[in-house]
Formats: sequence, structure tokens, C-alpha cells
Amino acid sequence: MSKRFTVSIDGVSGAGKGTLAKILADHFKCEYLPTGNLYRVVAKSCLAHGEDANIAGSKLLEIAEECLGKNIYDDQLKSDDISKMASTIAKKSELRKLLSEFQISWISQREFSVVEGRDIGTKICPEADVKIYLTADPKIRAERRHKELVKSGAKSSFEDVYRDLKERDKRDSERECSPLRRPEGSYLLNTTVLNIDQMVAQTIDLIEKKLTNR
Repeated sequence: MSKRFTVSIDGVSGAGKGTLAKILADHFKCEYLPTGNLYRVVAKSCLAHGEDANIAGSKLLEIAEECLGKNIYDDQLKSDDISKMASTIAKKSELRKLLSEFQISWISQREFSVVEGRDIGTKICPEADVKIYLTADPKIRAERRHKELVKSGAKSSFEDVYRDLKERDKRDSERECSPLRRPEGSYLLNTTVLNIDQMVAQTIDLIEKKLTNR
């Protein structure tokens, strides 16, 4: 492949971005970057240092630089406390600048990659060859998330998960720095009505057509 090819996957929490990214990376034999996990790694480290949402910017950057890009494929990063902390610190512009620079560099070093998050097609890689935006009904997303937590052994109620998800949607869409938006030119997939196989099939078809017509 003579030119870099990037697939961006954006969308609301719990719509299936991570699942889709993993499957596409396996199908196309390429790497994928779960950018939300960059923030979760920092959040996990902040909590381990005894910090809370009021952490000072200088301390936050110090912690972030220590763990930048490490352990981002850890399956234990989606606990409620880490997710809440990650969503909170993601609003801080100094952290977003540091992690955005890492993401842009990561993409530039790969010939073919799949990148998922909330500002990939709008901010990090607006020139992505294929842009996907996932959405789904909040209650459906909360049900999926609740099942994941129960399966992992975590104690949680559907009501708590649903409330947290709605609050996170609000934070993500209203934050001043890189708010969640559907990227211009993106392909919309509503996973309320699409199952995983349908979502994957449609996305692979889009990518293969784009590759063929390059």
C-alpha cells in the first residue's frame, strides 16, 4: 500500500466502537487504537496516586506522561470508577493536547490503521479515508454495559449504569474542547437496530470499496 489508509470510528459510549475496531483490525490485519483507553490509563493511574477529579493540571500531565500509550489494551480499564474519572479528565484541555499529539503521531507511523474514539474524524484525523459514526438508544447501550459489568463480576444496577451513561453523553457533547460530534462525511450506523454482524459487514464493504477505488 503506497499511501496511508485510516479508518476513524466515532460515536457515543456503548454503541460498539471498540468491538467494531477490534474486528476490523483482525479482518484487515492492521493495528487499531482505542483512544478512550488512553484516557482510562491516565485515570487509573490518577486513582492509584490517590487523586480525584480536582487534580491539578501539572500533576495530571506528570502522571499522563509516565503512562502515555502503555497498557491501552487492558481489559480491566472499563470499571465504573475508571470510566467516570476518564470522562472527567478528558475535559481538561492540557491533557487532550498531550494525548491528541500522541494519537496523531501514532496514526502517521502506520500504513493502515483503525482508530476509535469521540473526536477522531472531527479533530484527530479529519482526513480519514473512511469515517464511521456509531449511535444507539441510551437504554440499549446501558443494557449492554450493565451485562458487561455483571459478566465481569462487578456489582452494578441498570439504573446506575443508565444514569452514568446519560451523564457521560452530556459531558462528552458539551465539553468545550473537542466535543462529541458526527464527523462531516461520516457513515452513520445505528446499532440499536443493527447486530454486530450487520455492523461489521456494512463497514467492511465501505472500506473495501474505498480501497478498490483508490
